[in-house]
Amino acid sequence: MITKQQLGNFLWGMADILYGKVEDYKSYILTLLFYKRLSDNYPWEEEQSVRELKETYGSVNEKQKEKAIKNAHKFQIPEGQFWKDIAKAPLDEKNEKIDIALNAIADANPKLKGIINTVNGMKQLQTAQVAND
Repeated sequence: MITKQQLGNFLWGMADILYGKVEDYKSYILTLLFYKRLSDNYPWEEEQSVRELKETYGSVNEKQKEKAIKNAHKFQIPEGQFWKDIAKAPLDEKNEKIDIALNAIADANPKLKGIINTVNGMKQLQTAQVAND
């Protein structure tokens, strides 16, 4: 039979272990969530921009539409670096593709440089895991 004190100590120890693991993964997960959101919102931002242009001016020509789409985003995602592109990559290439995409996004958006591209895929996580073991 386990006592309340032993159970408490065991659970506290488990929480300690999990907290360390969460800290290792937190920056990676937050970066992926931000990247996913950027990718998912990209088409919506374009549609919204064109819709607002049409509501303001009625009809729009292709040049106006292209300009509206170009200015629709706070952050640019280079062609071929969207989440859907990573999803199509073979499993053994996904981490490398994510790193390439995040660096390309950082290069295209100086405000994100040093923020979105500081996490280096699974290499960083594996290093952190070895350090914790």
